[in-house]
Amino acid sequence: GSVDRHPQRSCTHRIASGEVDSCPHAESRAFSSPLHPVRRGALCGHGSLGRVSSTVAISRVHTFVLQGIEAIACEVEADLSHARTPSTGIVGLPDAAVRESAERVRTAILNAGYEYPFGRLTVNLAPADVRKEGPVYDLPIAVALLAAGGTIDRCAVGAPPIEDFLVAGELALDGRIRPVRGVIS
Repeated sequence: GSVDRHPQRSCTHRIASGEVDSCPHAESRAFSSPLHPVRRGALCGHGSLGRVSSTVAISRVHTFVLQGIEAIACEVEADLSHARTPSTGIVGLPDAAVRESAERVRTAILNAGYEYPFGRLTVNLAPADVRKEGPVYDLPIAVALLAAGGTIDRCAVGAPPIEDFLVAGELALDGRIRPVRGVIS
């Protein structure tokens, strides 16, 4: 088989010319072939409801929500849909500082020399019923957006997946990472 690289992703799957193969990232039987096929030039979606789409990329990064002195697990999901009108939205009960992070993150990514993903970006902070406060989400949002856009190689050989890390940090406009409170929790 030949090695085929998905657009907007750096995952490599062995696909014989014109054949359909199952996605090696599928973790459950529900996403194996034929429900979760990978076709030449298509995104595998890595288990995203078993559909194949050439226009959607989703990534996940783990961080935390501080409630008092207790840290609660939080998942940052970034969805990149290739639309003609670029936009960025943050959902999941963010406060004003978290909503403002969209501009900080965009500027930090560009000033650090990386390409900002083009399209409609939706960032979901889960769990949605817990209020998210402060700049702690800047870095996880940036990492999730860069992974969704294909800048961060989520499937690099020998590298642990980004889902294995707990990411937190405020970003300066030049891309530097500033410390945040609550990391010891």
